[in-house]
Amino acid sequence: MSTRSIIALRNEDSIVSIYCHHDGYVSHNGRILHEHYTNREQVADLMTRGDMSVLGETVADCEFYNDRGEKTYAAVHSTFEELFNDLDGSDMEFAYVLLANGSWVVVDIRRQRVQMLDEAIAELETA
Repeated sequence: MSTRSIIALRNEDSIVSIYCHHDGYVSHNGRILHEHYTNREQVADLMTRGDMSVLGETVADCEFYNDRGEKTYAAVHSTFEELFNDLDGSDMEFAYVLLANGSWVVVDIRRQRVQMLDEAIAELETA
C-alpha cells in the first residue's frame, strides 16, 4: 500500500502541485523535503517534471512518471481552498507546501492537522 502525497509550491498568485505516489509520510518525504529541498528553485524544478512515483534526495534520484513515458504536468490552483477542494475525496494522506517565506508546511489530510514541517519532524524524534 502506498502513502500518497502532494508536494506544492506557493507562488505570489498561485499554488503549483505535483503528486507523489510512495512514501508520503513525514518520516520519509517530509524529512527529504526539509533536508534536501531548501529553496524555491529546487522545488520549482520538481514542479516542472510533473508527478512522481518516488521522491529522492536530489531531482536526479526521483522517479518521475514522465521518465517512463507517462506525460504528467503540475496542477495549478489559485488558492489553498481550491487545492484542498481538488483533494477532497481523494486518497491523499499528506500535502507538503513550500510557502513564499521558504518554510515548509505539512497537512495531515486525514487528521485535518496543519503544522510546520520542522515541528512535525521534531515530534517524530521525541516520540
